[in-house]
Amino acid sequence: MGDQQTQTEMADPEPEAWVPEPEPEPEPELSQPAGATCCWLCLTDAPALVRGCACRGSAGFVHVSCLVTAATHDPATWIRCPTCKQDFYGELRRGLATARWELAAALAEGSTERLAAQAAMLESQGRFLEAVPLFEEVLARDRAKLGDEHSETLTSVYTLAVLHSMNDEKEKALCLAKEALAGRRRTLGDDDVSTLSSMSLVGILHITLEQYDAALPLCFEVLQGRRRVLGEEHISTQDSVNDLAVLYNDKGEPEKAIPLYQQAVIHCRRLLGNTHPNTLRAIQNLGEATCSTGPAGLQVLA
Repeated sequence: MGDQQTQTEMADPEPEAWVPEPEPEPEPELSQPAGATCCWLCLTDAPALVRGCACRGSAGFVHVSCLVTAATHDPATWIRCPTCKQDFYGELRRGLATARWELAAALAEGSTERLAAQAAMLESQGRFLEAVPLFEEVLARDRAKLGDEHSETLTSVYTLAVLHSMNDEKEKALCLAKEALAGRRRTLGDDDVSTLSSMSLVGILHITLEQYDAALPLCFEVLQGRRRVLGEEHISTQDSVNDLAVLYNDKGEPEKAIPLYQQAVIHCRRLLGNTHPNTLRAIQNLGEATCSTGPAGLQVLA
């Protein structure tokens, strides 16, 4: 599959059969960690412990200041947990982005890290319109210095696509997302996690633009790839299950969507807990699909 999906006549593929598992007892959500909990980096229980990734139990708690120190040695830690490989979210994501900007603000005006840090800070605060021109400048510098298919350039392309999507500029986002996908297929291969992320974004954008025939094969390819590379229990795999369910529901086929939503809810609760944004999104989607089918949906859930 190249930059643009081409299709021969094909039957609408069916989702893989799924047998519901007994739903586990939810773990208590910890707004304040228990006394024995400590930061997984400094191994102390000093105040201000937070959590904001897919790590469960006490392994998920950390001090923002400890992660800032780690990120100065491994820049990927500004964005992603090195243990569970999930992007940080919520208070932890905002705290890291703010700390990164405070460090970078002292750099020379116009330096690439200063621009990237400011853009990341704005994005973490939901100020997407303000972040776009900064990320555009970072991308232009990456293209000029590194070339169009360097990994950092493709990351900037992908990030800008996400921002345009958040600003409801779906056509712009789709163009950039396709560029990121094509470049990552060529340089990283189809099964690289970054390629699969780009593929997922292209599929989601096709769904939002109601281009369901283009979205369906991509959503299946992402789901199969993540199952193969990451395993069924990885949260990115369950994100793909949820995205496929969204596609079926938006196509007017909630009877195919509801079992997939059920699967996503159970796995997200087990992997992330009840209050993680992914869990709440899956629960909301399941409820909306069920309501849209009336009594028939209640029978599916029974």
